[in-house]
Amino acid sequence: MLPIAELSLWAAAGVAVASGLVSGFLSPLLLNLQTGRKQKKLDRSAREMLLRKLEERDICSLERLSRATGTTEEDCKRLLRELDPDGHGVRLKDGREGWTLARRDE
Repeated sequence: MLPIAELSLWAAAGVAVASGLVSGFLSPLLLNLQTGRKQKKLDRSAREMLLRKLEERDICSLERLSRATGTTEEDCKRLLRELDPDGHGVRLKDGREGWTLARRDE
């Protein structure tokens, strides 16, 4: 039989290991949830900016749209597709890629 002091030491070690495992699992999970919320908020404001820019002009260069929203061109394309699935990219006279809303075509 173990003395009480040694038993409480083992119990404390068990609690420490268990809390370390729980916090090691929960911390990344909570961080991921927080990051996801921030990204959704940023995406929503970027889509609003894209819509404003595309309503001001018939066609806008992808470069300009991505700069205005602070996104990469790939992220900008993703947001544009979410905003208007029927919208499409176009080739501008100078060879750059542009974008227009589908409802402008009608």
